[in-house]
Amino acid sequence: MITLNNVIKNLNNIADAHSQINSFFYGEMYDFAASGATQYPAMAVESVPNVYQKTVLIRSFNIYMMDLVTKDIRNRQEVLSDMEQNCFDVLALLDRDTRYEWNINLDNIVLNDFVDTFDQEVSGYWFKLDMRIINPLDRCQVPLVAPLSVFAETLEKSIDACSYIITVKTDNDGTSADTQFTMSLGSGSYVNAVFEWGDGKADVITSWNQNELEHTYSQAGTYTIKAFGAIEDVRFNLGGDVEKIIELSQWGTTKVSSFQTSYRGAVNMVISATDTPNMSTVTDLSFMLQNAAKANPYTKDWPAQNITTLSNFCRNATIANPDITGEFWQQAQIAIWDNAFWFSAFNRDLTDLDFTATTSMIQTFDDSDLSTDNYDKLLLALDRDGVSSCPIGASSSNYTISVSGTARGNLVGRGCTITDAGGI
Repeated sequence: MITLNNVIKNLNNIADAHSQINSFFYGEMYDFAASGATQYPAMAVESVPNVYQKTVLIRSFNIYMMDLVTKDIRNRQEVLSDMEQNCFDVLALLDRDTRYEWNINLDNIVLNDFVDTFDQEVSGYWFKLDMRIINPLDRCQVPLVAPLSVFAETLEKSIDACSYIITVKTDNDGTSADTQFTMSLGSGSYVNAVFEWGDGKADVITSWNQNELEHTYSQAGTYTIKAFGAIEDVRFNLGGDVEKIIELSQWGTTKVSSFQTSYRGAVNMVISATDTPNMSTVTDLSFMLQNAAKANPYTKDWPAQNITTLSNFCRNATIANPDITGEFWQQAQIAIWDNAFWFSAFNRDLTDLDFTATTSMIQTFDDSDLSTDNYDKLLLALDRDGVSSCPIGASSSNYTISVSGTARGNLVGRGCTITDAGGI
């Protein structure tokens, strides 16, 4: 692409080659007037704002042709005539010289005369010149300080760091063929992302039910899928190809609007992701990992402050022991906890959570690994926050009478129905 320096140099060359132009100036016109050392006739060029139009750059300039007028102004007409001709000469050279990588439309050039300006008895003509310069955006014009391969590698790493990444085994049970995988998104949800399918092919997905969400491979196998862009709602919900997912290794930076039923039924999925999903607006984690028997996600730093519903979150996720004790979890006002950790490995100290909004904990900790110590702490926290009329389920957990017996009694007295393994 021709640069600004190239343009000014070429204009200067034209001025130097013209017998009726003795000096050339580029810059603001008030600087030209202040210089006071100009040899006339002169050509001055002043930049005006440029315009980008995708692959075309329109460079714009005001170009002045001027000469001195005698004090009695008898030569003014001659000066104007000569400077008008200089304008025509320069325009002709700009238009016809094929050495320059620009295109000029001469159909709309307007010559404007001026007299006795720039603090001197100077007269002439000026016109606005627009140069259309091809400016493809598919290459870098700046000299690189490192090999291009380094920049490409850095860019690829940056994209990877932001991507949503899962691994699938196409011949596991699913609704698609053994050489296919179908990505399931929430009905009507927003998506605008590039999906790289792990076989060297990619698709731009802009609709939740786009045909390309079903991808066909050359052979059955294990493939890592990366999606870069906006994907607000992944939703398998016990169906489709959920059992083909064997690993979720990165949540990515895409803003999530819902995790409800997202990986419900992902019985073969390990969650190795250590980044945090962008879920600060999510309110409902219902059934997110139900029956995901191999999933044990890192959750401590999740931005869960707006979660209000946790029902069936990790139900039957047999090895799941998600840490929901982090800072954002402590801000959450969770009302519905029903079955959240039923038949899971859950065993956490929930002392620091806020239970003031809690209204239902039906079977929440039934058949879980909740220890006596942590169940005692839960009862104390629930009593501390004044929970009332709330069913509470921890069928396999005992409480210590001397530690939490009073708190449990207070909860029952406020209308809570508690199911547990009894006091010891």
